[in-house]
Amino acid sequence: MEKILPFDKPSVAQETGHWCGPASAQIVLASRGIFVPETELAREIGTHTGGTDHIGWIVDRTLKRRVPEAGYQAVPLRQDPPTKEQRDLLWERIIRSIDAGWGLVQNWVAPPSNYPRAVKGSRPFHYSGGTIYHYVTLMGYDTREHAVFIIDPGFSPFWGWISAAQNATLIPPKDYAWPSAVPALKSQPAQRDPLDILIACMGNTVSRDRYRALLPHVQKALVDCQCNNVNRISMWMAQCGHESVGLKYFRELWGPTPDQMTYEGRKELGNTQPGDGRKFLGRGPIQLTGRLNYTRMNQWAFERGYVSSPTLFVNTPEKLEEDQYSFLGVIWYWTVARSNLNTLSDAKDLEGATRAINGGLNGLPDRRNRWNHCLSLGNTIMGILPPTTEEAIEKKAEEKVPPTLPLETPTIEELARDVELLKSTLLDLVPSQSRYAHDNEDRWNTVQLIRNIDAMIHEEYAERLALLGDPWHIQRIARNARRGDRTAHSIFKRIDPKALQELGIEPSEVEQDYQAAEKDPIEYED
Repeated sequence: MEKILPFDKPSVAQETGHWCGPASAQIVLASRGIFVPETELAREIGTHTGGTDHIGWIVDRTLKRRVPEAGYQAVPLRQDPPTKEQRDLLWERIIRSIDAGWGLVQNWVAPPSNYPRAVKGSRPFHYSGGTIYHYVTLMGYDTREHAVFIIDPGFSPFWGWISAAQNATLIPPKDYAWPSAVPALKSQPAQRDPLDILIACMGNTVSRDRYRALLPHVQKALVDCQCNNVNRISMWMAQCGHESVGLKYFRELWGPTPDQMTYEGRKELGNTQPGDGRKFLGRGPIQLTGRLNYTRMNQWAFERGYVSSPTLFVNTPEKLEEDQYSFLGVIWYWTVARSNLNTLSDAKDLEGATRAINGGLNGLPDRRNRWNHCLSLGNTIMGILPPTTEEAIEKKAEEKVPPTLPLETPTIEELARDVELLKSTLLDLVPSQSRYAHDNEDRWNTVQLIRNIDAMIHEEYAERLALLGDPWHIQRIARNARRGDRTAHSIFKRIDPKALQELGIEPSEVEQDYQAAEKDPIEYED
């Protein structure tokens, strides 16, 4: 969230080279609708040709007198660099002050090595000539970018954004003044930006822009994986973070290493074709590996409409490295291939989850470090999830919607007419629209047509996948061939013998059963 207090741009620049203190106080007052000439403020504060000696003069002689309700106080920040606790306290006070409509006055010490660096597309302040001792006014913040909006009365372009972290380093060994009477923040922790949570979980191994691009995919994957509590999200982040080095690599780094050399010909991976080991190396955030996993995941994704082809990833494995597809591998593996991962997460069984994903305990120390770090975020980690359905409904309810017209109660005659129309639509017999239909072919009603279409499409789909080597559909084809199904028998004879061998299917036994069943075909249900 970004917030900037109003300010009077024409009067921002200080009128003399040593009036930065009065000018900074003037900016605070003007934002509250109190306009005081800079000359009057300089006289009131006691600013001389050497400047304003101490921020306490600005607080005690001007701010406390003119806006006593704000309760301005000067806070020394002597330690350089400031501690984390000091930085966090300053950030909290910045948010409280700006939210209440009050700016902060800060006394900066900026050596050439720490001149303010612009962020968020701002132009840099034109500092030069050695160490700068200077008063500025802080008038805004951005929680998403963790940045602050500075109005600098002495150096053009006079306003712009710098990081909150650098701002904290510019104050020591001087002071800042803030309105201590403003309301405290709510007792519950402020909700962090989902992007910041993702970066915290993944270790900041890629740029912020890259994480921003990945965030929607991560959020959808977490929802689809039913990672809806601290343990599950932490486990998901720890395992995917380790496998992809913080979402940096969506393709396994290939040596080949001794372990990678064993990929070739691995039965449990389904690598039955020469070159399968490298072709189906680990891809995506969870490093999905092996022809069998690619095939099954592809089939799952196709059946759910995520991809348009049941062989997209088998034919072009590199597609799993693309953002739009790579998280499908995570979702399938988490919910289908290893559907006990959420149970292991709930039980805090890191080793069990690691074995489920890795097959062993490779990289366990890193996985444990990531797991413990994510758990340490507590309920904050829940902020990475997108708004729930209930929240979306509440938000929608707040929007203005046009009133709906009241529904009219239909008459008995109208209901009877609609029922007859529905019956005729579903039950009346209609001719086939196929150009290859027989001239006197039977007619079908709508329900029969739908069932007929389902049978034809599913049969073609199952036969195609069996010929492509999918184990599940090979077994279905073999089953039907054993029952005397001529079409299944024809397809079975075209299946790669190596695939049959991997599944322990003996072609001669299937042929023997087929010959016996052909004489007395067995009725079966699919």
